[in-house]
Amino acid sequence: MTNLEILFRCSMVVMAFAAFGFLATIVNGRPFDTPRFWDNSLTSMLYLGALGLSIAICLAGGLLLMRRLRSGLLTTVLALVYMLGCSVVAAFLPPFLVMTSGYNYIGGHIPGAFAVAFATIGIGVIGFLIFGAASSLIRQR
Repeated sequence: MTNLEILFRCSMVVMAFAAFGFLATIVNGRPFDTPRFWDNSLTSMLYLGALGLSIAICLAGGLLLMRRLRSGLLTTVLALVYMLGCSVVAAFLPPFLVMTSGYNYIGGHIPGAFAVAFATIGIGVIGFLIFGAASSLIRQR
């Protein structure tokens, strides 16, 4: 799998999450002709797209680092440092994007940016642990 294929597949993850956010608005029975429909669909696409972006950053970073680790271009320690950096970006970039978008509430009740922040921090930690454990098992050529 080339670098471009990895990035394309990870972008498909983001689009799938955003599409699921749009479908969630339709399933909730909102009529299309109301202006509230487009606000709700944009908000849910933004929040779920942010989760997908966090997963995609961890996935792309981990897979690209695995390729470099297998080929011997990186040491295991350096790969772990890079994966830690990818996990930090995956944990804090999507909530920052959500907070600066102006849509900070899910349904007007729960601060959605904080919910996304907690979820993406968990995704970043899990991504680091998974790819960190996998990188320690890879044999270099």
